[in-house]
Formats: sequence, structure tokens, C-alpha cells
Amino acid sequence: MIDKSGDLAAHRAGVFVIDELDEVEAHVKVLDDVAVTFVVLGVRGSIDGSEVSGCMRYTRTWICDDGTWRVMAAHISAVAE
Repeated sequence: MIDKSGDLAAHRAGVFVIDELDEVEAHVKVLDDVAVTFVVLGVRGSIDGSEVSGCMRYTRTWICDDGTWRVMAAHISAVAE
């Protein structure tokens, strides 16, 4: 598990590098001030210098706070081939 500041710090430090990102599918469900996004992406890049690639599913839960949407929770997992 990682929080927002840790995630951003890892990207800034070059731990996570995204070379290619292709959207395969995307769905959004909204109820009042909560939304959930379901996205499948083809990803190619590296983590701490090791090459990685594959199809990943990203699920994020968003809340609207004073008119601004922000991520409250997120999950990423590999899609089975």
C-alpha cells in the first residue's frame, strides 16, 4: 500500500517510468458526490529499472469535495492473459 505522497515521490524519483499507455476500455459510475472509474490499460515501462509490460486494470473511487474531484482509493492489478 502506498499513499499519494509516496506514489508521487516514486514517480518523481524515476522509480516508476511509463513509456507507453494505451486505453483498452473505460467505464464510469457516478452517484451524487462519489464516482468509481474502471479502466483497462496496456502499459509498458519500468519499475526501479526493471522492464514491465502488460494489461492492467485500474479501479479508482473518487469523491467530490467542495466542487473538486479527488481520488479517495485506488487499486491496480494485472489482467489475466
